[in-house]
Amino acid sequence: MQHQKTRVAVVVSHPIQHFCPQYCSWAKLPGIELKVFFASRHGLDSYHDINFGRSIKWNLLLDFDHAFLPGADGRAVQAGIDSADIEGSLDEFSPDVVICYGYSQALQRRVIRWAEDRNRSLLMIADSELRQHRNPLKALAKKFALPGVFSKVDVFLTV
Repeated sequence: MQHQKTRVAVVVSHPIQHFCPQYCSWAKLPGIELKVFFASRHGLDSYHDINFGRSIKWNLLLDFDHAFLPGADGRAVQAGIDSADIEGSLDEFSPDVVICYGYSQALQRRVIRWAEDRNRSLLMIADSELRQHRNPLKALAKKFALPGVFSKVDVFLTV
């Protein structure tokens, strides 16, 4: 009897050099069918880093099933990054599990709603730390808003 693979979708802003090897390893796991959705192509081409004063090009290995969402070519990576096409892409792939990176990007909030609306497992990765000064009003707002967001998450992962 053949066991059906668990379909896992990862939704992330762009190819990030330290996460792509992780996706490669996940894609090789038996019983997993992985697809990574990128909202931007940022990081694939060389760019001039003003702080280092030189051109940087990451040697990214995209040796896993992935898709760039429409508009990815010109989409900048910023806090408000979004893609209205993510819901349709997720519907088409029909994952059992969705992994999102935090909650602050509009893209990730779409993914959270999608998973809740379709009763799919939601995993969230975050690399937040409490070492920076926090605005007290923002901290208070998060105290009330985040329990509702986090209640939709089945598993939290950390970097």
